[in-house]
Amino acid sequence: MQYLGTGLVSVFYIIRSLMSSSNQIHVTSTNQNFWNLVIRIILISVFEVISTSLNMISLSNMPLGDWHMLRGTFYFFDYFLSYIFYRQRVYTYKIIFIALIFISTCTIAIQYAFLGSETKLIRGRSILFSLLAQFFQACQILFEFRYFTDPSDPVEMLIGLEGIISMMLCICFVLPIFHFVKTPGFNSLHENIFDTISMIKNSTTLIVLVLLYILFVTFYHILSVFLIERATDRTRSILGCIRSATILVSLPLIYLIDKSSGQSFTLSTIILYLASAIEIVGFLMYDAVFRIRRLSYPPGTEIGTNDIVGYNEEDSPLILRSKASTDTNNAVQIL
Repeated sequence: MQYLGTGLVSVFYIIRSLMSSSNQIHVTSTNQNFWNLVIRIILISVFEVISTSLNMISLSNMPLGDWHMLRGTFYFFDYFLSYIFYRQRVYTYKIIFIALIFISTCTIAIQYAFLGSETKLIRGRSILFSLLAQFFQACQILFEFRYFTDPSDPVEMLIGLEGIISMMLCICFVLPIFHFVKTPGFNSLHENIFDTISMIKNSTTLIVLVLLYILFVTFYHILSVFLIERATDRTRSILGCIRSATILVSLPLIYLIDKSSGQSFTLSTIILYLASAIEIVGFLMYDAVFRIRRLSYPPGTEIGTNDIVGYNEEDSPLILRSKASTDTNNAVQIL
């Protein structure tokens, strides 16, 4: 459903292109460039589908609150890979943030270590799958940062193409693979998926909710591209902080809405909140959204510029949209 909503973005691009004065759908200057873009989109879709599949496996055997807290490890992989491949600056606040994320993850693992042997094995696998999912998402961001730097690329078409290819990969590969996922302790995700489809078909309310969800995903991607293309540097930096704060908001919402699937505020939760607060404040300070006189800033740093997660003139709207929607994609996988 998520990928179907993403694929519908291409319809918006076609309609907008047909309504333009030139009445032509611009792709790229040459067919070779177009097919290069298609190949890159396929690779991005592979990263996305692998990440989603691993998240589904881990989420089926892990408390929802713990799964959300492990989402923070995405930033660890993002910062680490960005430094390895691009030698981008890593400020002190980012080192502290990554260290706290690591400690929070360790507290979850230690908590599972005191469970029964079979449950401990299942939860350990779930942690591993969740960490691998965040790693592949960071690889996806890194790949987009490397190969999608042309602001003239048709962003809506590329986003829609990514959704269509991801949906095809899920149908042709993921579902058949899930059919054979019957490892002891793990649910058959293939059966769960088809049971869900059967429930939706037999309920008018669920059909309406699914259609609204698909339209919401489509509207979200269109709106995110529209805002990012037209926002100021300061606004983009603030949006980046809001993206980071989604983890802080999601945990109490889960606990309030469904206490059986959520969890109380443990030591892991407190550490994660502290890490996120340091990351957000540091992001704002070093990104020059607000300045402190005693802090030194790199020469030429302007308000709103950022070296890893923010916006610069070489970033295409596709990269910005992907950075802004990473946590949203994680959140909607629960549905």
